[in-house]
Amino acid sequence: MTDQAENAVEPSELPQIEDDNEDLPEIDTSDDDYEGPDDDNEESEDSEESRPEIEYEEVEIDGKTYKLPAELKDKVMMQADYTRKTQEVAKTREELDAERQQFQEMQQRREQHFKEYTKLTNLDEQIEQYENVDWGTLQQQDPNLAQQHQFNLMQLQQKREKAAKELQTQEQAVLRDQQTQSAQVIEQNSRRLASEIEGWGTEKQKAVATQAGKLGFTKQFLTALNKGVFPDSVQMIKALDKAARYDQIQEKAKKATRQTVEVKPTNKVSGKKTNKPNIYNANLSTEQRIKLFQKK
Repeated sequence: MTDQAENAVEPSELPQIEDDNEDLPEIDTSDDDYEGPDDDNEESEDSEESRPEIEYEEVEIDGKTYKLPAELKDKVMMQADYTRKTQEVAKTREELDAERQQFQEMQQRREQHFKEYTKLTNLDEQIEQYENVDWGTLQQQDPNLAQQHQFNLMQLQQKREKAAKELQTQEQAVLRDQQTQSAQVIEQNSRRLASEIEGWGTEKQKAVATQAGKLGFTKQFLTALNKGVFPDSVQMIKALDKAARYDQIQEKAKKATRQTVEVKPTNKVSGKKTNKPNIYNANLSTEQRIKLFQKK
């Protein structure tokens, strides 16, 4: 055996390693004595209590109700108001563009209608020149010339027939434009009247028509007024409505003054008649008056 083998140490002779954990205190993790996490909860509760309470307010946006912090309400409402106004401006712009386009188309149709009317008038004037022509004489004098004029007249008549049809089509288009424009004006005026006159409807319209009749306006005038023919149609209708309401108030006041208050008749107090002579009776003598006075 070598020297190393002779000096080898048995495992049992090795020194034991001291466990440092033995000196550490044991931690009781039972529910009653364990306080570790509770400290954190207390700190979180303290922080929640110190945190300011947020106030919420209800805000209605596009027909829906939301709860928002009070400090954000004004900003959100401002943004919603800006969005709404932007949408209204865009819608108004689209309506104006559509009206402008419609007006241009109507103007073109009216110009075309005027051209067709002028064309038809010129053809009528040319055809009218042949009314006094003696075709028999012209045929005897110059058959070729008569044939040319007859052919020219036939062409004018054909052109006239075609122009009349085109003019009729243009007139129908202009009439449709007028009806459409009139309907749009009536609709716009109705919306405006509904927003500016409280309770505007059938009853109010009847009252305005009655008031217009009282003031001497004709039905034709009222019809034109409802169609918006006049620039101030809405203002005139509002004035008639105001006059109608004033007359209604005056009529109610007159009825109130005409009502009589029923008063119950008072009961008459009937006294019993006495046969005692009156001391002031002229038929009594002085002695009789003295005796009556002494009795009193």
